[in-house]
Amino acid sequence: MPSYKKVIWHHDYPDQPVLLYSETGDDGYETRKVDLYRDGRQDYADESTSIGTTFLGQEPEPPLEEIAADAAFTLFVIDADEFEAVWRSALRSHRPQMSSDEVHGWLFEANVHKFLEHLSSFALLSDGWIIH
Repeated sequence: MPSYKKVIWHHDYPDQPVLLYSETGDDGYETRKVDLYRDGRQDYADESTSIGTTFLGQEPEPPLEEIAADAAFTLFVIDADEFEAVWRSALRSHRPQMSSDEVHGWLFEANVHKFLEHLSSFALLSDGWIIH
């Protein structure tokens, strides 16, 4: 069964994450990870994807006691629900954003498609339209 942790990394490096979330398998290896940066950036990695500078560790995670003993880190054991919320947020943060013109175009196309579907439920008779 996977385990989950959140680690605050206390440092002054502007290009490094300050909050690290990870899901670890029974074998001690990370299976998913999210790194949050001071500027709000959220990078993530899993077994098939690595976004930004975030990647899964190549070695098993150290024991929780070892992480907690390092003054540079504050460790929290979290549940799956908290990790999943952070994971979904990181995934959403990397979706392409649509401009307002693109949104309006998409809505127009979706409405035209719905109208045409609705229109197909009608049959044309010599005296006009009736519902099929």
